[in-house]
Amino acid sequence: MDKRKSRLFRKLGSWARRVNLARKSAYGLAVAAVLSVFATFATFSNMGPFLPTSMTLFVLLTVNLVILLILGVMVARQIIQLRATQRANAGSSRLHRRIVTLFSIVAITPTIIVAIVSGLFFEFGMQSWFSDKVRTALDNSQAVAEAYIEEHKKALQADVLGVARDLNAQAYSLSQNQALLEQALSVQAQFL
Repeated sequence: MDKRKSRLFRKLGSWARRVNLARKSAYGLAVAAVLSVFATFATFSNMGPFLPTSMTLFVLLTVNLVILLILGVMVARQIIQLRATQRANAGSSRLHRRIVTLFSIVAITPTIIVAIVSGLFFEFGMQSWFSDKVRTALDNSQAVAEAYIEEHKKALQADVLGVARDLNAQAYSLSQNQALLEQALSVQAQFL
């Protein structure tokens, strides 16, 4: 069983080298980083199709972090390979080192910038959402709403007590005459 797995991994490794999977993955991740930058910027600036809810922002920041980590692993792998090659043939690896360094900088820079800007924007945005001024305004508006509801309860209670008092005053005559009861209720309803 172990021989089958190791043979399978060797075949997969040779296929990955043959189709240059590492380079294609790096290009794909660079494109994903750029798209992630635009998606995060659009969401933070409220121009994108997504609302900047805390869950959306968390997902975007997580995607940015994952892309950054994968790119970092790929760059570290290239650097390790470069060091090994450099020891083997010191002259020809200089150009390769420069290319890897430039690609690494180009690939990681947008993700780092987005992560930093997103973190700062998220932090300052959350501070403005939960600042003392906002909390005070929310507390005041809640107090006003509760006072408004209480006032309407009292007004409604006074109206109901007034209707009850009027109907009690005429209770005997209203209980004897259905038409008079309906007329009295209609008059009370008009004044409410």
